[in-house]
Amino acid sequence: MDSRHVPIKEPSFATMNGPKFNGTYNGFKTAEWLLTVGFVTSNLKRMTLASILRFRNYKLRQASKHLSSTKLLRLNLKSPIRGNVWLRETGSDESTFSEICESEVYLPVVKRIRECNTILDIGGNVGLATRYFASRYPNSRIFTVEPDNNNFAMLARNTNHLVSEGRCQILQAALWSVEAELIASTPDDRKDAFDCISVRDAGPGEVGVVNGVTIQTLIEMTGFNRIDLLKIDVEGAEVVLFQNDTNWLNQVRNIAIEFHGTSREDMDFDRIVRSYGFEIDEGNSHTILAHRAP
Repeated sequence: MDSRHVPIKEPSFATMNGPKFNGTYNGFKTAEWLLTVGFVTSNLKRMTLASILRFRNYKLRQASKHLSSTKLLRLNLKSPIRGNVWLRETGSDESTFSEICESEVYLPVVKRIRECNTILDIGGNVGLATRYFASRYPNSRIFTVEPDNNNFAMLARNTNHLVSEGRCQILQAALWSVEAELIASTPDDRKDAFDCISVRDAGPGEVGVVNGVTIQTLIEMTGFNRIDLLKIDVEGAEVVLFQNDTNWLNQVRNIAIEFHGTSREDMDFDRIVRSYGFEIDEGNSHTILAHRAP
C-alpha cells in the first residue's frame, strides 16, 4: 500500500442495518448515513464499494477542510475507466476526475469518432484523459505530453500499466512555437490548481526548465504514420499551433481542443482547419471537435 494512502474504517452494511443500529454509527447520525447510502448508490457503477466509501470519506474531510497536501486518494474504478487511479487530495485533481469520469466531457468525442488507433494527448495533466481514451479505444496507442513536474509524476503513476503494456508513451515537455527552454508554472492566485499550468520562456539561470517542442516535432516523436485523435488542453498555449508551417494538419484526422479566453479567434482556428478539409462540431461546450469531412 502506498504510504500516502489514507486508510479508513469501512463499516459493514450488516452492522449498520442490523438490530443494534439505533440511529448512529461511529459518530454518524441517521441522516448522514442516508446521504452516504445515496452516495453509494450513485457511484456503484463507477467504482468498487471500498472506493466509494473511501471517496465519501474524502468528501467529508473536504467539506470540513481536513485534507492533506501530501496524501493521495486511490480509487478502484469500474467505468468509464477500469482499475486504480490516484488523485492528490488537495488542488484540482478531484475536479478533473469529476469532469472526465463523472460528467464524461469527452463522451461526445468518442461518440463521433468510432474508430481510433493513434492518439496524441497534449496537456496530459494527471493522465485521466489518457486513461479514458485508452478504455474507450482498447486497441489504441497513446503518446501523452505534460510539462509540469508534479503533474508528470502523477501521469506516470496513472499510466504505468499502459506504458508497461506498450500502449502508451509519456513525455515531459511543453507545446511551443519553437524548440526552446521553458518554465512551467501556475498563476499566483491559483497555486493549487494543477489543471491550469502555463508556460513561458526561461530566463538565464532559472531552474525547473522544461523543453518546449513544436507540434510537428511531437507528431514525429510519436512514431505514428497518422494521428487519429489530437487532444489539446494546454491552458492558452494552443495559440502557437498555427504559428509555423501548418502542413502537419495533413497527418491528423480529428482534433479535440479546449480553448481558453480568445485563443480560438486569435489563432484563426476555424478558417485554417477548414482549409485542410475539417468540419467543426460545436455540440460540446467543453471541447471543440474538428473532424475530417466524409
